[in-house]
Amino acid sequence: MPEESLPSPPPSPEVTIPGERVVRVKRWSRRSSVRANLFLVLVLATVLAFTSRSKELFLLWQAILAFDVLFVLWPYLQGTYLLYTRSSIPLRADFKLTDSSFFDGLREFQVSPLLNLGFTLAGCLKREPATSGTTTNLALLVHSDREDSAQIAEIRTSLGTVPLLVFATKFDDGVLLETSNARGPRLFKPKPKFQSFRFPQIRRIPDLYLLHEKLKEELSSTRTAMRFAPDERINTYIEDAEEIHRANLAPGDYKLHSSGARYVYTLRGAFRQTFLRTWPIGALRAVYAESESLKKARQLGFELNPKLGIAIPRTVRLK
Repeated sequence: MPEESLPSPPPSPEVTIPGERVVRVKRWSRRSSVRANLFLVLVLATVLAFTSRSKELFLLWQAILAFDVLFVLWPYLQGTYLLYTRSSIPLRADFKLTDSSFFDGLREFQVSPLLNLGFTLAGCLKREPATSGTTTNLALLVHSDREDSAQIAEIRTSLGTVPLLVFATKFDDGVLLETSNARGPRLFKPKPKFQSFRFPQIRRIPDLYLLHEKLKEELSSTRTAMRFAPDERINTYIEDAEEIHRANLAPGDYKLHSSGARYVYTLRGAFRQTFLRTWPIGALRAVYAESESLKKARQLGFELNPKLGIAIPRTVRLK
């Protein structure tokens, strides 16, 4: 799993009505259509206010501007309040070994490319929603001839299911390399021991693995990759998940609840997490993160094609 493995703020409770289909929608203040309409109204009011000498139009422009500023700031205030007063984080990552039903239920296009690359199933893990309302199912595979492992994960919340693919390699000095197709920017500071790279543009599994192998070559110049038996890789995965979880809960953003049974956000942490996630900062950070992945791919000798979801060697040109 990518190192930013802490769950998102808990979603609102599921709503069910007998005989009815309930569709979950975003709050009006979070909808892109509302933002676009408000921006257009502000532009129109700005043009009218500064091309006309009407005092009334200028006052109207000031009122619209003030409303738009409050509209942008309100999600930051609301998100900070909700994280600070309602959210909590479990003490442990708490992945547990389970049966292979999750792997057996995966679709062929998710599994066949990995089997063709030489990966075999080591086991399945699950993390139950202790406090976050988020369930993570994960199939862990190991390569039969190389030091690599692969993780097929599904992260489920009441808002939907997020699929995730991660390739990983552990080295003899304790460094863990992970290459994933995870979307979105990181929420936590980089950790030297856990090297995590994201290529959300890639949909073709062999291409993501090729990028991982190139990254592994970079790190292998000063260290040696380790090979694990299936049961050993499961144990090291659980240990790494716990270590990452503890590192992400370092003092500052979180504190231990008075009950000692969970962590809660500090006011600083609630504001920082909200600030990093909320529009427009969250959207700008996502654009920057994708540009960084494109830059890293070029350093490795590839151009990423988001439309096709593939990595193209820089010596090859698509017509």
